[in-house]
Parts: sequence; structure tokens; C-alpha cells
Amino acid sequence: MDECNPEMIREHERRITETEQSTGSAHQRINSLVDLIKDFTIEMRSSNKNIADLVSGVAALTKEVSYVAKASDRHEADIASIKDNMETKDTVLKLYDKIERSNEEQKKGQDAFMNLLRKQKEEFEQHKKEPAEQAFANQKALIKWLLVGFGSVLLSIVTTAVAFFIFK
Repeated sequence: MDECNPEMIREHERRITETEQSTGSAHQRINSLVDLIKDFTIEMRSSNKNIADLVSGVAALTKEVSYVAKASDRHEADIASIKDNMETKDTVLKLYDKIERSNEEQKKGQDAFMNLLRKQKEEFEQHKKEPAEQAFANQKALIKWLLVGFGSVLLSIVTTAVAFFIFK
């Protein structure tokens, strides 16, 4: 066996120092990953709350559609009743004009409501995609960071083991 000369001892000291620095850097990266995961979890909770708000908005719109449908049923019943009770042509024409205006107003209201419902649905669909796209990008970044971090930790361990083996 060769004895360690001063130059070899300096080389071993340099390698040990580099290994310690690399290990410290790997620990810092792992701590950064832990912080990133915590931030990601907080953001996902916030997104889930926003989705729940959108769902309750859609539920409210559905309730409004129910009211419009019931009102339409009452209008149709009223129209049928009016037709049955018509007495003069003049009265019929006046009622017909009122019905036409009422139908136009109802159609405008339904169109406005349907546009609003479509807009809400599109926003909801878009909002559902955002967290998934962001989560996928974050997942890729996490995997990359984890692989680099664990690789450097393993390299540090192997280097330290080699240094210990050489010094023994």
C-alpha cells in the first residue's frame, strides 16, 4: 500500500471540501422543492374554491331558468284562458298585441339569459383547464428538480464514500 504524501492529502482535502459544498447545495435545492410544493398546494386549494364558486353560480342560473320556465307555463295558460274568453274582435286584437309584445320580451330575456349562461359555461370550462395546465407544468418542474436534487445527493454520497474508502 502506498502511503499518503502531502500532495495526495491536499487532493483528498479538496475532494472532501467539494463534496461538503455539493451536499449543502443539494440540501438547499431540496428545501426549495419543499417550499415549491407548499406553494403549489396553497394555489390548488384557491383554484378549488374558485371552481366551487362557479358551480354555485351555475346552480343559481339553473334556478333562474326554472323560474322563467314556470313563468312561460303561466303565460301559456293565461293565453289559453284569454282565447277561451274572447268577446270582441277589438279585445282580441289588443290582447294579441300584448301577447306579441310579451313574447318578444320573453324571447329577449331568454336570449340574454342563454348568452349569460353560455358565457358562464365558457368561463367555467376555461377555469377548469387552467389549474390542470398549471399543475402539469409544475409537476414537470418538480420532477426535474427532484431528479437533479436526488442525483446530486447521490453523487455527494458516492464521492464521500470514495473519500472515506481512500482515507481508511
